[in-house]
Amino acid sequence: MNYSASQKRFLDTTSEISETDREQQYADLERQLVKDAIRVFPASYGRRVIAKDESQHPFSESHYDRCWINLLHSLERQGKIIPGKTYLLEVTSGSAGRSLGNIARLLGYHTTIVVPPLDPARRVGVAEAADEVVDSAYPEEMLAGAVRTFRERIGTVTGDAFRLSKEAKMHIAQRVLGLPNHSKVEETPATFEAIGEECVTQIHNTTHIGAFVGAIGNGTTIKGILNGLRKSYGHDVPFYGYTGPRELFGAGGTKGVDFRFVNELREQGIIRKDNTFCVTPEEWEQTFEEINRGQPRELTIGRTSAMSIALARKLIEESKGEIGDVMTVIYDKADQYGNHTITDPHAMYVGNGDWRSSTT
Repeated sequence: MNYSASQKRFLDTTSEISETDREQQYADLERQLVKDAIRVFPASYGRRVIAKDESQHPFSESHYDRCWINLLHSLERQGKIIPGKTYLLEVTSGSAGRSLGNIARLLGYHTTIVVPPLDPARRVGVAEAADEVVDSAYPEEMLAGAVRTFRERIGTVTGDAFRLSKEAKMHIAQRVLGLPNHSKVEETPATFEAIGEECVTQIHNTTHIGAFVGAIGNGTTIKGILNGLRKSYGHDVPFYGYTGPRELFGAGGTKGVDFRFVNELREQGIIRKDNTFCVTPEEWEQTFEEINRGQPRELTIGRTSAMSIALARKLIEESKGEIGDVMTVIYDKADQYGNHTITDPHAMYVGNGDWRSSTT
């Protein structure tokens, strides 16, 4: 990553820094986030897809930049991690790993990230950000295989206790270890509440969000955004989610991966069979390539973002527009998945907190 002048001063962070200066560092990182970007995509029946653009953040060009700044700050305050001393360990992929590596380095942390099989471009992004990347020993099991590799090579977590594996004891037993575990802690969805709240604020009540469409993932993002929409409107906003087919998750599916917030949302009836789509690899790729083309890199969108917009449009069409405008998220850029420059030439880029600014 090429650091800006304002970012470079974080690189010498040590545990000796004063509490006041450390708080200022986190505040400065937070100020670099781009929180006012919205894209508006036309849909049928005069409706629109309101896409909160999280790909403009500076550290990984993804919504995970919000997550890691907040989560690492929280863990430091609790005394669970110490800059310059703690080695951070995570199992993650793509944007989440790239974001953690870049932000942790700025804050004085060493990172080791275990990853499932990734597109070459995504793996390079993680490798450039993290200090150490460990590839899954079980690639056919996808994310479940990465979790299995973590347990075998590094250790297991039970509550707040961490037990090193035999292999790890030989290499990292003397290190101070920290496990942010972003997919299982409340700080993550709490951080993402702001995405929903900011979206409602930015559209200035000129339209009402009738539904939210998003990738189910590990459940943290959708829980946070839905909570933010609920706080803004005073009622629940309907959710429509999607996930990849079985083969995208390997023969074992997500077996062995405990997605706490997905299970929680299922128990609450938010994730149900009748509001969840299963996307095939062909649909995934076709949407990625066809939804939009020909725009400069700063307006490109990744696979998940493209699928979110396509399904939001489909939802509007099937309801004959009665559902209203639909919100979704642009999670990251296209080139994290390879050398692509695609976007919707009819979409309007909106910044400075005013989604109407480019409608003329």
